[in-house]
Formats: sequence, C-alpha cells, structure tokens
Amino acid sequence: MGRRKVPSAKIELVTPQMARKLLNGNTANRNLTLNKYKKLVRDIKNGDGVLTTDGIGVDVNGVIVNGQNRLKAIIESGVSMQLIVARNLDPKARDMVDTGTPRSFKQSLEMNNLCCKRDANGQIISRGNLSNIISSSASYMILHQTGKFKKISGVGSELSNSEVVEFVRSNEAELMETANFVISESKSVKYVQKAHLHTIYQMNKLYNKPKAQEFVKVVCGNSVSSNPKTCPAHILKNKLIEDKAKSKNRLKTKDLMGLYIDASNKYMKNLGVKSIRSKAMKDEPNYIKPVGRITNEAKEFFNTINYELHKPKAVGRPKVNKD
Repeated sequence: MGRRKVPSAKIELVTPQMARKLLNGNTANRNLTLNKYKKLVRDIKNGDGVLTTDGIGVDVNGVIVNGQNRLKAIIESGVSMQLIVARNLDPKARDMVDTGTPRSFKQSLEMNNLCCKRDANGQIISRGNLSNIISSSASYMILHQTGKFKKISGVGSELSNSEVVEFVRSNEAELMETANFVISESKSVKYVQKAHLHTIYQMNKLYNKPKAQEFVKVVCGNSVSSNPKTCPAHILKNKLIEDKAKSKNRLKTKDLMGLYIDASNKYMKNLGVKSIRSKAMKDEPNYIKPVGRITNEAKEFFNTINYELHKPKAVGRPKVNKD
C-alpha cells in the first residue's frame, strides 16, 4: 500500500503563476460565480486582498475543493496575495465548505464599529438603527455613481462588503448626520422607505441643503407646499401612502426608488407637475440629478468612490469551469 497522505495547511504567497498551476486541478467544481469573482478582483486591486480564514483547499487527488474564485481573481488582478493553502484533504471536504450565511453590509459596518450610537465619551451605546439605513443607502449611492443603479434590486450581488465599509468609513459623520435627520423627520411615518429617502437627501443636500431638507419634510408630512396638487414631494407622499395601503401588487424596490428619484429631481428644480414616474431610472442616464452649485464637500464625497475599479472591461468573460 502507498503511504497515506496527511492533511496539512500553511500560509503561502499565491502568485498568478501558482494560481494557474493550482487551477489545473479544478476539475470537479461549481460554475464560476461571476459576481463573487468580480468583487474579489476589485478587492484585490484595491489592496483589500488580506489574509483571512478563507483559503484554498486541495484534496488528496490534487483536485480543488475550495477557492477557485480567489485563484481566478489573483490571475485576473495580476496581484499576489497570502492565503491559507490546505492540501491532502478528504474529497468529502468539498461538501462542507461555502455552506454558511453570507455577511450582510449592515453586519460588516457593525463589526467595524461604524455608524453606532455613542455616549459623550465615545463609548458605543447601541448598534443597528443607523447601520441598517446607512448600509443600504451607501450601496445605492455606490451603484448610482458607478453606473449600475438599475441593478438596485440585486445590491448584494454587485458590491463587496469592503467597498461599502470603506465608503462609509470615509463619510461616516456625513452619512450619520443624514440618517439622524431622516429618522427625526420620519418618526412614526410608516409609508416612507428610510434608506431610499436617505439616498435622495444625501445626494441632493451636497448641492442645496435647505431645498433638500424641504423635500424630506414635505414627504414625511411635516411641511405643506403652497400648491400640493402640483408639488412633486406631495405627489410622492400620496403615492407612498397608497402603495403602503395595498395588500397585493405593491411596488418593487426599484420602482419605489424610481418615484423618489423623479420626485426629488423635479422638486429640486421647482417644477410643478401632474405626476411622477416609477420608471425614472429606465429613461434617464444620470438618474438622480442634483441641482445647484457643486461644492467642495460634494466633490470630496463622491471622490471616495473608486470609479476606476468599476469600469467595464472590453475583454470577454473569464472562462467558466462547469461541474
């Protein structure tokens, strides 16, 4: 009988060349998860490809049981990274990995102690209230600025947790101020989607804060326009109340955001209208259109999103290994 191979694991610097060699054993895996793959490529290029407990697994036959996305991302990025490489695993290990629950954006913010309520000494009092709103709103804004806002319903599959965390870390005070204002205005208002309103207010207040505040107050019923019948914010409020009252066929997230977008665009321009559109994202290439003088604060805020990492490449899709 041959000598039994003993499982082992160690930290190794996995280069693109080494990744190609390891992938020669990628003969019995799932289809490549393109969204996960693209997120990993961006994270590695952005310097977030740090050592974690997630690594590469190779069974006793040299077959990859875990890590094909990471290996392909290393090749695509051209950047080497340290990974735990486990070798000589039992082939059954393939059925034991990637079965957990993915970490949400909200959970990642909380684990990084971001967007928490603190006392006068800076100690955390509570988590969850602000991080829940800000995590969703931050992802909406990143998608908007990188031209992928139409995919709002699939936010989780478009962005990596580190992208959302770093954007929030760079703008935490600004985003928390917005969240506190939106929450204070929408107390006991059940028809408002706070993350949607946070997104709209945050982007518009960088250009015209008083006007953006007016919009929020009208939508939340804390202010009345001189002409409610033609006021975009009043029309939005009525549509949200009407949708909330429905038991069936309620508007989808994307269409609700479309209403917020169209109403805020028209309100910021002082337009009187008869209706607003839920399909605003479908027809307008820039979707949210802030009105007013561009400020240094606006430039700094939007520059914290790395446009370069999200630029589509002209090359074809990576090769996919099927089961």
